[in-house]
Amino acid sequence: MAHIELVTNGKTKHVIKFKHKADKPDPRDYRIPARPTDLPALPKRIDLRAECPPVYEQGSISSCTANATAALLDVVRKRDNLPFLHPSRLFIYYNCRVLNGDPEADHGSTFRDALSTLYDTGVCAEADWDYDPTLLFQKPTDECYTKAIENKFQYYALIDQNETALKHCLNEGYPFIFSIILFSSFEEDHMLFETGILSVPNPDQPKPPVLGRHAVCCVGYDDDKQLFLVRNSFGAEWRGDGHFCIPYSFMLDPECNEGFWTLRTSGEWKTVQIS
Repeated sequence: MAHIELVTNGKTKHVIKFKHKADKPDPRDYRIPARPTDLPALPKRIDLRAECPPVYEQGSISSCTANATAALLDVVRKRDNLPFLHPSRLFIYYNCRVLNGDPEADHGSTFRDALSTLYDTGVCAEADWDYDPTLLFQKPTDECYTKAIENKFQYYALIDQNETALKHCLNEGYPFIFSIILFSSFEEDHMLFETGILSVPNPDQPKPPVLGRHAVCCVGYDDDKQLFLVRNSFGAEWRGDGHFCIPYSFMLDPECNEGFWTLRTSGEWKTVQIS
């Protein structure tokens, strides 16, 4: 099973499907260089939630990748003093599926396809192509594609799955997107719903069955609590404000997370000292 029922006030609101697709290694991908450089000391805590748009709600569409990418794009534009856009998530998701050769299927997408869409096609505003489930399999209008050209992004890169590298990205004011493997225990994760912290599988025991991959956006960290702050796409009502926390140890486990990507409006990438 690759879905859960999202229940609000005792009633099923949506059936959430976890269909993010992992990126295959590609030597053409740009990686933010990881080597010694003069960077400021990291603060003990970063929280970018105030810079983010309201938490999106993907509903029953397998568009977590587009939702995470749109959130990242909005913050990057704000960080770099560009006009507010509120990018069309269905525009991104449709063109991801075009790149994948199957626009009439709701099977999820990869980050590389989402970022390639921003690079090659751009994105229109959600006011031009709404997040309406009835539009899921429709091609956006010619006007949408014309407007999208104005919002192309030329610079995206992978970040090493390294605590220092990830923190420096956040310290510069930029979130990053990544995919998390959710296990069957996620459905009844009492610690998550009581404390907001994702339960970590016991390293001394076999991992539970995999529920699926889910794309999310990291917007902060806390050294004292040893937690990364993550924006979800289940709406602002989920867990009070739509966010949850992931322990450092789980975030840095390559068997549980992959594909750490970020965006910039220019090609000036700072380097980081790997610890």
